[in-house]
Amino acid sequence: MTPISQSELTKDSNPINPYPPNGINIIIVGAGLAGLSAALECHRKGMSVRILESNSTVNTAGDMFFMGFSATGIFKHWPEMKEEFDSICLHDAYIETFKHSGEVIVKAMRVADRLRAQGLDPETPPGTFQMRPLIYKMFLNQVEKIGIKVEFNQHVVEYFEDTEAGQGGVITKQGNRFEADLVIAADGVGSKSQSLVGGQATSSEKESWNNTIEASEVLEDLEKSHGPTQWAPIFKELIKCTPPKTIINFNLLWRDPQPSWTSPGARVVQIGDSAHSFLPASGNGATQAIEDGVSIATCLQKGGKENISQSIRAHIRFRYLRTACAQKLGFANAELLQETNWDKAKLDPKKSLPRHPKWVFDHDPEVYAEENYAKVLESMKKHIPFDADESIPPNYPPGYKYEPWSIDQIMEDKKCGRGTDLGSGDWP
Repeated sequence: MTPISQSELTKDSNPINPYPPNGINIIIVGAGLAGLSAALECHRKGMSVRILESNSTVNTAGDMFFMGFSATGIFKHWPEMKEEFDSICLHDAYIETFKHSGEVIVKAMRVADRLRAQGLDPETPPGTFQMRPLIYKMFLNQVEKIGIKVEFNQHVVEYFEDTEAGQGGVITKQGNRFEADLVIAADGVGSKSQSLVGGQATSSEKESWNNTIEASEVLEDLEKSHGPTQWAPIFKELIKCTPPKTIINFNLLWRDPQPSWTSPGARVVQIGDSAHSFLPASGNGATQAIEDGVSIATCLQKGGKENISQSIRAHIRFRYLRTACAQKLGFANAELLQETNWDKAKLDPKKSLPRHPKWVFDHDPEVYAEENYAKVLESMKKHIPFDADESIPPNYPPGYKYEPWSIDQIMEDKKCGRGTDLGSGDWP
């Protein structure tokens, strides 16, 4: 990555209304969207931030993803990012839906028209489609512009905490040891923080943007019969045009909602995929990762240096039910995409479109944490479940009462011909 020159540093590179320093030192492990969002907002809220990244250099691999309105609110504090985001955003994109046979299911429509077909207001959309490489570089550039250095080749193999000293820390593969008031584990589903946090990851869980395969391997697989209909020739020609080392074999990893995101002393905390992985069908992974970064920074600023552990537990309380519901919604959306009756979808395209409910996109994680921080501390003292606390408005489906669920249960329902049971509440 080319270093940012001084001529590129303008007054707009700085955030609007930054907070004074509060003495909190933070190490963020992982320079994905979750880690970079947390870095930006923690810096803006007066904290000192250091980022460790296992890769040797910047990796801008990836394609298109959906970025929810609840995440794009971060740009209101970063004018230069807002200007760039508006310039690269796929506002006027057209989307056309095909079956693998080449048959057109939903004719080419502007995104705004698709939203209108779903009964949504195009003027206030639930989000926008983005090109991951452009968005990622924008976040990374902004982090560098404000003086936060991403330290590459720092592969973290162990997390630890010292509750008496009020410190969290990590050890890298090279034997380097780093400590801070708080360590934020934003290094994905295979994060080594699981051993300290007590999560459900296994040694086989791995994700990587580096696992490339050749186009010939993909074409070979397309020639195999996976059903009664073969792949259309046009898709094969498209794959033949793909440059070498650009097709990524990215495993999709399923995980039950993980009740613990923090170490016993709350000096190590997980965010993004390390806390809650999403299926692509959810259209929610990037959104919730950015929301995490905004929420954790806000809670830390509200609590201050003397109350870091308390602030982390408040943050998790704000986030857990919301992300668990969003994860489950991802499975319901996957059913729409994978088991659609395409004859009916031709007549009514809504039957094949994923849900983007208001409770997901009509949310501001910063305002929510600011307005409810004191209330959530009080409810934690009284041991009131979050979904039973009437003093705090829900950031999940209204009326929902949490019931633990598992991937095994969802798959068993699927085998028996039953759809995903979302449970109580208003989910539309």
